[in-house]
Amino acid sequence: MTHAIFMYGSNLDREQLKTRAKNWDLKAQKAYLPKHELRFNKRKQDKSAAANICPHPTRSVWGIIVKLNNEDLYEMDFREGHPKHYARKPHTVYTFDEQKAVEVDIYIAQPKFIDDTLHPSREYLQKIIDGGHFCGLPGDYLKAIEQQRLI
Repeated sequence: MTHAIFMYGSNLDREQLKTRAKNWDLKAQKAYLPKHELRFNKRKQDKSAAANICPHPTRSVWGIIVKLNNEDLYEMDFREGHPKHYARKPHTVYTFDEQKAVEVDIYIAQPKFIDDTLHPSREYLQKIIDGGHFCGLPGDYLKAIEQQRLI
């Protein structure tokens, strides 16, 4: 059985994703989640911020859809701290090329780990930017991420 997962944060980094999903076939489809925004408000153990998705009336979050088998999904759940740190929730995203609706699961931070005073590290943000360029995410979207305040 395969599971469609929407990756949007540091999991855009191909090398990181390959270590977490050893059976992944390297195929990914560019997609976006409307009416949400990318936020850096999930508290990490080192007190820096990780990426999260929050509702927003006009913005979209860009990422990729990957298909994971049960073994890789289990590993991804472990790495994302599901269900304690991030909950894996069903959502509908839209493919970039065809504007086709796709049902996926997305990791969203649990409320007790959200802190809007935090900022990401330079290394963490760079993984997202480099991964986003590699995946072909929109330049203006990545430029906005580059403007993020760092710790």
